[in-house]
Parts: sequence; structure tokens; C-alpha cells
Amino acid sequence: MNRFEQLVKQDAYIDKTPLIEAFINNTNTALLIRPPHFGLHTLMDTIEAYFQGRKDLFARCLIDYKQRETYPILRFKFQVGKYHQPGGLRTYLMQTLKAFSDQYGFEMKNDQSPIIVFRDLLRKLHKQSGKLIVVLMDHYDAPLLQTRNTPFYGETLRLLTSFMLVLKDHDDDLKISVVTGTTHQPDCLREVNNLTNFSNKIRFHELCGFTKAECPSADEDLYGGYRFAPGGKLLIHPGLLKGESLEMPAFLKELIKSSDFDINALKPLSLWRLPSDSLFSWLLDYGFLTLLQQSNDDYLYGIPNKSAERTLSALLKR
Repeated sequence: MNRFEQLVKQDAYIDKTPLIEAFINNTNTALLIRPPHFGLHTLMDTIEAYFQGRKDLFARCLIDYKQRETYPILRFKFQVGKYHQPGGLRTYLMQTLKAFSDQYGFEMKNDQSPIIVFRDLLRKLHKQSGKLIVVLMDHYDAPLLQTRNTPFYGETLRLLTSFMLVLKDHDDDLKISVVTGTTHQPDCLREVNNLTNFSNKIRFHELCGFTKAECPSADEDLYGGYRFAPGGKLLIHPGLLKGESLEMPAFLKELIKSSDFDINALKPLSLWRLPSDSLFSWLLDYGFLTLLQQSNDDYLYGIPNKSAERTLSALLKR
């Protein structure tokens, strides 16, 4: 049972289906970046259920669900792979593609590259079903984060970039492709430039996370304060609300410790643009920094809440 189904059946789903349906109907290639545990998994579960024709679930939601046609779905959950060994990403991709091939009744040659297998699968599935394909990629950045600062990073980056570029080359076979992640990876994304990046667009700013109106009892000082698009409403962190802690990977901890980092520099921080692959961009991706407001050509960033401040302060004292 996926998270969307579980929440709906428990009457615990904060209903975002009208916005999600608008998102689905207004894009065919999408990228969305949000901090860990900010609701990306539930969003992708909802999109998957939408194209599966799950009327039993959407009958309990706000939208007038009229999706009568189902579509073949290929969903890659990159966060479940193990990439710390040579060929880790290839192993995950081939295992996942084999499962799809078995599901849809195709033979797969194990001696081919994942790129060729993926291309072949899209063509065959489109032709066999007579329908366009839905491709969902959860946490595209997981292989790069796991192999960061390891000898396997280069090969992982090349394979992941080439694999994602298949989406660009096979646009005619696709109904929609949605890619999510917790971090911006410029080395990959500058090549995979066909995705529309909604991460800082106000129109779909509230796809993940909760507004105060949606979750009126939440303590915004502890769990809220997040804004990803200029003019967007402040959002509450779903993971923090459930008692989870903000994640900080080992490389980011080391980066903070090795720099002359001063937490007071974030109270607030004014920048014309946030440099990619900088300490500040990593803090933004992981939910320790957020957009406060835009003033003329400058963006004002700051720590979103007390939970983030406590975590940063505790790390600096070690």
C-alpha cells in the first residue's frame, strides 16, 4: 500500500488533488526539488494512482475524478538502490528494467546497456499498448549523493545523465515524465535540460508541504517557515510535523566543520543568486535555509524555524 492510499484510507490525507491534477494537465516534463521528508513520495504516489485509474481513492478526494483511461507506468525509485560499489547504478537500473520487462511481457537482454534497454522498452510498450507512457523518477539524485567523494562518482554521473536523456529523445512515447529529488545536481541537470523545473515556481509551490490553513494546529516556529518561490506562502515541513529530524549527510557536516561557518551569517543572508554546489545551496536543499523574500534583484535567505537552528547550533558545538 503506497502512502497516498494509506493516508486516504485513514482519513489523514491533506487534500492537494486539485493542485496535483492541474500540475499533471499542464506539463509533460517536470522536475521538483524539495528537502528530505517534505512530501515528494506522497506526491509521486498520488500521480501514480491517478494514472492507474484508482477511482476508489479519488472518490474520497476533492477533485471530480474523470480519468477513465489508465496508462503504462514506469517508476524508478532511485532511493532504494545501493551505489557504493562499482557498477551499482547499472545493477539497480537493470534489475528495475527487468522487473518492468517481466511485468509487461517483454524479453530483455542482460548484456545490453541500461540506456538501450530503456529505449527499447519505451518503444515496445508504446506500440503494444497503443498508449503513451508515464515515467516517474523518485530521488534522481540518490546515486550521486551516495557516490559523492568516491571513485565511483564519475561513472555514476555519466550513466545517470545518459539514462535520463532517454526521456528527451523519446518525448513522442511519453504521456508525462516527473522527476523528483532532494538536491539540485548541476553536473547532471545542465545536460538533462528538457525538464521544466517547478522547484521555485509559485504556481505549484504548494504541491508539497502544508500551508497554515491546511494544518492550523501546527507550530510554525518549530515546523514551518519554508518558502521556495518568491511570493509563495510559508509552508510547514511534513517530516518535522511527524517527529522526524532534519537530515544532514556526512559530506555536509564535514563541509560545515571545515569552513569558517558562522550561523549568524544566515540571520538573514542576502544574495543576488545562490551559487550552485556551495555550502548555502546545500543548506537550502536540505531544509536548513529558506527563501524569506525577494527585494529588487536580491534574494533574502534565512533559517526557517527553531528545529533547523537547533540542529545547526548543535553541530557547530561539537
